[in-house]
Amino acid sequence: MIERVNPPTVVQPASPYVQAVVHSASARRIVLSGQIGVTPDGRVLDGLEAQARQTWANVLAILAAQGFETRHLIKATTFCTVDAAYLDHEAPPLLERCTMITWLTLPCWLSLSEFVSGQVTWGG
Repeated sequence: MIERVNPPTVVQPASPYVQAVVHSASARRIVLSGQIGVTPDGRVLDGLEAQARQTWANVLAILAAQGFETRHLIKATTFCTVDAAYLDHEAPPLLERCTMITWLTLPCWLSLSEFVSGQVTWGG
């Protein structure tokens, strides 16, 4: 079971996240490597928002391939080489909290996101 925790003894989140997630030792866990906004055919999309949308599509595809859904996501970390503050509110959720960095391996990559997901398994 995945339990999302926001204890009343700490400041409550200002956006849609939780302070901690508790999961049982019998849960399946998937750790997604750094994901970038590149299409399955290898194209790098133009602009941070387009790359972020493709990153999100890649994440959903990886999760689905292992029987996971977005509700199983525990942690997301995103690094951006450009300021995400100007994006509209319809931007992919991974850009809500973006840490600025100076560069990624290729200059055309504008963001990189890492994810952790957990899923309870029953009976073995």
